[in-house]
Amino acid sequence: MHRAFQPPRRKIKITTKDEPAPASDPRPEDAPIDYDAVISPDIGPFPWTPAINEEELYDIHRTFVTGDGSERAEEALKAADEARFRISHNAIEATGIEPTIEVLAESISLQTKKGGTDGEEERITGDEYPQNKVDDFFARISTSPELVMEVVKYMDPKSLLKLYCIHKHVNGILNGHLSHCLRICSLHQAPSSAFIYPFTLYANLCIPDPVGRAHPSRPGEVRMVPSLKWLQMVVHREKTVGDILACMARQGHRMPTGMRMSLMKMWLVMDIATSARRVQVMHSEYFDAMDLYHIQMFVVKLDMRFNDPIDGPGEDHLRKLMLGQKGLTPLCRMLKRIEFTDMCEVVRAAVRYDWVVKPEHRLLPMFGIPPEEIGVGHLEGWGKGRIHLLRPDELVVREAVRRKLDLKNHIMGMMLWGYVDSVTGMDTLPTEEEKWMEDDGASERPEHPWKQDLEWLEQEEKVFEESEELKESNDWGYRMMKEAMRAEERKQARMAMKREEERIAEGGV
Repeated sequence: MHRAFQPPRRKIKITTKDEPAPASDPRPEDAPIDYDAVISPDIGPFPWTPAINEEELYDIHRTFVTGDGSERAEEALKAADEARFRISHNAIEATGIEPTIEVLAESISLQTKKGGTDGEEERITGDEYPQNKVDDFFARISTSPELVMEVVKYMDPKSLLKLYCIHKHVNGILNGHLSHCLRICSLHQAPSSAFIYPFTLYANLCIPDPVGRAHPSRPGEVRMVPSLKWLQMVVHREKTVGDILACMARQGHRMPTGMRMSLMKMWLVMDIATSARRVQVMHSEYFDAMDLYHIQMFVVKLDMRFNDPIDGPGEDHLRKLMLGQKGLTPLCRMLKRIEFTDMCEVVRAAVRYDWVVKPEHRLLPMFGIPPEEIGVGHLEGWGKGRIHLLRPDELVVREAVRRKLDLKNHIMGMMLWGYVDSVTGMDTLPTEEEKWMEDDGASERPEHPWKQDLEWLEQEEKVFEESEELKESNDWGYRMMKEAMRAEERKQARMAMKREEERIAEGGV
């Protein structure tokens, strides 16, 4: 039988004859201890300490002491383990994308060409839509579908979705040429992502053709076309990668020109749910030697961003945690100081990812995370499998060794790149283009620990001010005044020390 929880007893100090008795405590015996008064005010508040929920704390203590709830936690853990052992490899792959070498090669070939519009779309004419004499702008230009598509090409996905939902004529034109319209929108707003993330890889972001066009190779089926969700995804990824590079540049870590394309390819690998398929994609010609070099440089720069050269902490776990997520959105939101702004959020994410639970804590939740969700985020299928899901930093090292690129001999060059001009020896500051970040109105620009946007690196004209020593040497009257002030300060210090010694001699505290 478990013993009931008892508060700690007050410690009693025994004094000897020679030792004076301490002053009596005016507080009653049952009065609570004020821990804020015990802690020195110089320490300050603890920012990493989260607000304690008394009900959750009571439930955890009751579960730990009485054992209530252990059976429920044991059943949840057993069900999660059985699900991981019962799930098939194909089911795990279905949680992510399943790219083939042919599809990736086709995306590369389309990227090298100019244009890239859908050749299967039927000819766009204006004779299908009646001419209505109304004052509505979109209704007037709906007689020419080309004008409608040219206008919506400049609209962001949210505005396009609103117009698609509320306007009948625009809805009819987009449904009639949905694949072609979304392609030209993506090529204008996200030219790189439109080729790297083809809609054929993301079946959950596709819909049947609204007008019922047949599949080119399966005539009895309706073909699948991209949806507005796919357009929103490619635009979001184009913006996110650009924001990551801008945040790194604002902190002084510049990147080469081809880094944007390499990071987008790395994001494609992060969409795959199994390690075997990730290794297969890394082995293909989709990743060339420069892509591997750029990704390894990004890993090095990210470690430099997360670690201070003097204060440390000298760890790479935060980088592993961010690259182990399902995409680069968490990394971008952390660099922009939108999420993971306190230690508790980072620890909670680390507990979900790869925390190793001690046997005595196996049935207890941690930081509000259920026991069956602790330490499983690094597995295949993002927690559904049993094998470790290789991160991009691990895949790059494996592939570089297989191709014999000797990236380990280039680590120092990656660290030094982008800081000093090799010809002039001067600091190379980030350009406005590198620091540019699209302002969506939902977040503020990231701020440097010292100053915002590397203002501390801007080369300003030096202003030489006359020092105190120079003033005293040049002005005799100023020197005598300063000596008199220093003598008065020494006199006041001696008098204060004498008063303190007299007070201690009289027995004061």
